Amino acid sequence: MPQMKRIVVCMKWGTLFNATYVNVLFNAVKAHCPSLDQFICITEDATGIHPDVKIQPIPDMPIDASYYAAGAWPKLGLFKRGVLPENSRVLFIDLDMMICGSLERFFDVGDEFHACGGSTWGAPPKKSRPFLYEAYKRRREENKQIRKALTAESLGFKDNPVPPNTMGSQIFAFDGNGLTNVYDRFTNDPIRARALHTNEQHFLERSLPLWKPWPTGWVIHYKYNLRQPLIQDIFKHPSPPPPTASVVSFSGRPRPHELSESLTSSLKEFPHMRFGRVKWFKKYWNMQN
Repeated sequence: MPQMKRIVVCMKWGTLFNATYVNVLFNAVKAHCPSLDQFICITEDATGIHPDVKIQPIPDMPIDASYYAAGAWPKLGLFKRGVLPENSRVLFIDLDMMICGSLERFFDVGDEFHACGGSTWGAPPKKSRPFLYEAYKRRREENKQIRKALTAESLGFKDNPVPPNTMGSQIFAFDGNGLTNVYDRFTNDPIRARALHTNEQHFLERSLPLWKPWPTGWVIHYKYNLRQPLIQDIFKHPSPPPPTASVVSFSGRPRPHELSESLTSSLKEFPHMRFGRVKWFKKYWNMQN
């Protein structure tokens, strides 16, 4: 049997991330994965993307494109039969990720489905936050759960509870064309899938027979592991990733390019504050761009 091809895939839709994000990721992957056979970007707009990146269209999804940003549902198109080669090991990486170490071990870890979650992050230290901020975060989560329950009830799914999501799909690995049932299950009843699941990774987790978290330390989180505690972050920039890490995961704000280009943090990062461009990230961004 021929050796499985090693393929890295990313997806770009809408305007949240531009072609620069694809090119930065592509160059960083090439630098940290010598055994790579192919880099694929699945997108509806290839303008400005590096010519060595293979472009594929977003697979048909039974939901309007206006819903794409509310849960990253297009990712489930990766599992449609024929989208990716059968004899391949696929590593999917979100565009808002920083590659800082070897990716070879992500292909060598085994043939199971691997993703973020559980022991991936280790046990980040608890950070003290203002009481009002904690109350706001708690109330926002409660409101989200209430809206989800009301939506499910309005569609007749009140008595179909689904366990909460514990898996993250920022970076995951699987055998190409090996999980076509995930796509089929979603397309058979997309209304039910969206009503009962918070987002695409919630649905994906509940559609897998088994998955494993990446080993602790391979993927670290910018907010958990690198950002300074409150007050200190005004005077000290986030720490650079340790040499043991291969990937830095971002979520929400700041967007990666903001660390390189913005002189101040976004108000959406409040109560955290940052002044000045982050030198170690600016160097990474400019080298790969």
